[in-house]
Amino acid sequence: MRLEGHQQQKTEIGDTAMKVLELSQCLKQKWVSADIEEKRLILEIVCLNLSFKDASLAITMRKPFDAIAEGLVLKIGAGEGN
Repeated sequence: MRLEGHQQQKTEIGDTAMKVLELSQCLKQKWVSADIEEKRLILEIVCLNLSFKDASLAITMRKPFDAIAEGLVLKIGAGEGN
């Protein structure tokens, strides 16, 4: 039973990861066509915290959306035996 439960948990994590990736790929299009309620839901999903600093909106994004927004950092020469 423990093994089956562990396998089911891994499957659920994988499914969630796929949904996050799919959402990140079409988020801009969804935002543009969304109504107010849908935009609020998108903000709740993506943002961890919203606050004002010096009359500007400061956004803290949830993981993994923060990494997606920053983009991937590639190190040139990594893994080439340098």
